[in-house]
Amino acid sequence: MSNIEKKQRDALVKLAKATKTSSTKKVLSAAEKVLALLPDDPDATKCKIIALITSGKYSKAIDCIQNSPHREHFQYEHAYSLFKMQKYAKSFAIAKTLGDSLPVRELIAQLHYRLENFDKAIKGMKSLIKEEKTMERQTNVTACYAAATANDSNHSVPSAVLRRSVNSFENTYNKACIAISQLRYNDALTLINKAVDEFTALLKEEEPDISEEEIEEELSILRVQEGVVQHRIGNFSAARNLYNKAIRFAPDNTGVVAVASNNLIAINGDKDVFNSKHRMKALTVKNIEKKLSQKQLQSAAFNKCLLLLFSNDVKKCRETCAILRTKFPDSKMPDLIDAYSYLRERKVKNKAERLQSIADANPQNEVYSLVLAQEYATKGDHQRTLKSLLKAGSLVYEPSYVGYIVALCNKIGNHNVSSKHIEKAIAYYKSAPEFAGSSEITHVLLQLHGMYKLEREDFDAAVDAFRLLVDGDPEDQEANAALIVALAHVDIDAAEELSASIPPLELEGEDINVDELEEARKIRAQKTGIDIDRLTATATTTTADATDKKKKRRKRPGKKPKVMKAGGPDPERWLPKWQRGANKKKSQSRGKDNRNKKGAVIGSGTQGASDISEAEMKRLDAASRGTKTKSKSANKKAHPKKTKGKGGKGRKKRK
Repeated sequence: MSNIEKKQRDALVKLAKATKTSSTKKVLSAAEKVLALLPDDPDATKCKIIALITSGKYSKAIDCIQNSPHREHFQYEHAYSLFKMQKYAKSFAIAKTLGDSLPVRELIAQLHYRLENFDKAIKGMKSLIKEEKTMERQTNVTACYAAATANDSNHSVPSAVLRRSVNSFENTYNKACIAISQLRYNDALTLINKAVDEFTALLKEEEPDISEEEIEEELSILRVQEGVVQHRIGNFSAARNLYNKAIRFAPDNTGVVAVASNNLIAINGDKDVFNSKHRMKALTVKNIEKKLSQKQLQSAAFNKCLLLLFSNDVKKCRETCAILRTKFPDSKMPDLIDAYSYLRERKVKNKAERLQSIADANPQNEVYSLVLAQEYATKGDHQRTLKSLLKAGSLVYEPSYVGYIVALCNKIGNHNVSSKHIEKAIAYYKSAPEFAGSSEITHVLLQLHGMYKLEREDFDAAVDAFRLLVDGDPEDQEANAALIVALAHVDIDAAEELSASIPPLELEGEDINVDELEEARKIRAQKTGIDIDRLTATATTTTADATDKKKKRRKRPGKKPKVMKAGGPDPERWLPKWQRGANKKKSQSRGKDNRNKKGAVIGSGTQGASDISEAEMKRLDAASRGTKTKSKSANKKAHPKKTKGKGGKGRKKRK
């Protein structure tokens, strides 16, 4: 054996030993040594590819496959590497050419799920369960149904899937997602809490020393889903807290942060625009489209456009709407935002008239007419509201719109338009191929039409409407009864004939015994202490007694306060005490007697003396005593001027 052959054999032996270990580094190192000696060895090439895929080096694995002369034998590994690199379309193009083996079928089912072909994914997953019923495959089926219902809430889910008991928090989480899509929010909260408990127990079992922060980081996706439930039921404060909690504990999880940020923007609306702009950064990170579904990306794009509108950047908002129309042609949201931007624009007069001209220029787009109708309705202009609604195309034949138009016509008294619109709606549903003229909607509209004509006393038209209902369903007792009422105003004989054909009222159970009912009533009355004879006598009073006027009750005076004057309550009792007349200060008028503290009368001037004697008057008269009035100079001597000291104030003389 030559030296080269010995080296080759030793390299192959080392590779065989490395494959028996769990170290991908050893396998990769041993495979590279073999390929250095034997470049075309298929086993060494396969070992290297598997080691690279296990290590997560998918691009290097693809390079190794493409450079190998045995590349046709490694197409499954090539498709799987592309799948892990999230290049689903390229992976599917390779996988569908690989036959019908079990691994290939499983890969194709996963690719259908990632490409959002949920019905095909469900079908593929169910076929795999028939081969081998594992917990992972059952969970994947539930995940497919959860994604399908999130994309279309009307997607049917078998009851067996909801009843399936799989001991994994993932399956419980998927059931919660289905419940959210089906608007079963109480069930969703229960399932989310159960999933949180299961996942927490699993984490503590795998790692007993795990911290609460690490647990919350792992639970971030469940917290966001719980926030979605709170958001849907209108508990915005709790939803905001849950979204912020998920962002705080899992800032590196771009998918979780993006969904939570988008939902926070939705909660903010037009209130906190600055915070919404900050949150929008999470939706513009690199490769975010690989983390979110198409519906989530669509929601994020619409929120971004609305944020431009709330920021009053109307021009950029309209440019974004034009892009979104081409990107999401099945959605009416870009047209709705664009229409609302004309009402949101500042410094523009006659906004409604401007939007009216745009609606007239785009008659095929009913969104503009609907927004215009809402604008007129908020202003109370019912005539223009009706006019705009009637231009909304086939949308106005929806039952909800028909009901609104009828109510609007009744409000403004335009009954002819209301009647004609109901007739047009009936004709529309009869001619529509998808309804085939016998839908439940047609039945409801015919009933509405008949009742409306009956209220307007157009009995002939009401008879025609109810006859159509009876011809469609002869067993419809409500329609028969309404037809009899309408016929009674048109053809009394026909009404009597039809009423005779109505079967009598059938009561379920045995025949009713009136005597037993009366006895039972007496027994109940005795237990409760009611005089049954008095009740019976009262019930059998004559018609004449029943028509007598009721005795007028004597009006009794209301209760009076304990302390009250004889003349009745004080009319000033509601005023503060200081404003009441009794507490006001009495003014002393001139000329009236005034008394001193001892009660003696004091004269207040020459005209005020009344009870003074003549001798007293002479004593008080200064002229009769011959006294003279002191002069000003005498007063000055008697009262000398005070001198000022240094301090500027008069000093008192020391005694």
